[in-house]
Amino acid sequence: MYIFLYICLCIPRRFARTINFIKENDNFTIFYHLDDDGVISAALMTNVLNKMGKRIHNYRPTNYEDFDKKIDFSKFSKNIIVCDISLKGKINYFSGKNLCVLDHHELLDGFDGPYYNPKLWGDNTYTPCSLIVYRIFLNYLKDKDWMMMIGLISDAGGKENEKIVLEESNKYNVPPGSPPFYY
Repeated sequence: MYIFLYICLCIPRRFARTINFIKENDNFTIFYHLDDDGVISAALMTNVLNKMGKRIHNYRPTNYEDFDKKIDFSKFSKNIIVCDISLKGKINYFSGKNLCVLDHHELLDGFDGPYYNPKLWGDNTYTPCSLIVYRIFLNYLKDKDWMMMIGLISDAGGKENEKIVLEESNKYNVPPGSPPFYY
């Protein structure tokens, strides 16, 4: 019962904090993982920011080892959105920045900014970041479900999100492969 109440209260609050972060700020840098899910997540975020009339200052594709190098964070805008990158042990790099994290990897300890990760409320379903971005900003991305599916499938998220894959397959009249989470 308590878990159900926590989930009912937590998810909408996480959505609202993320949406409000974008509404209240402008001139964003998007950090994203340099894989299909990360690229698609950044593309979906770009769609959202454009539809909200927000500016994008910079993009920063990255792999995890990039943080071991000395990244000059002064060249990035004050407002940063991180998609599909685990910042565990790396959050201090973003000191002095307004940070929003959308991720499905390891949980961050001690970050109290806008942060959306299904694991926060015990959902251990493998949920690629493209699906996370799509769910949060569905009102802006209804016509981008096909993009979300590219990120979801490419990050091997179809198996645990089979219902979505089958719904989208039917919608676009694309027969799913075998097993049904591959095209």
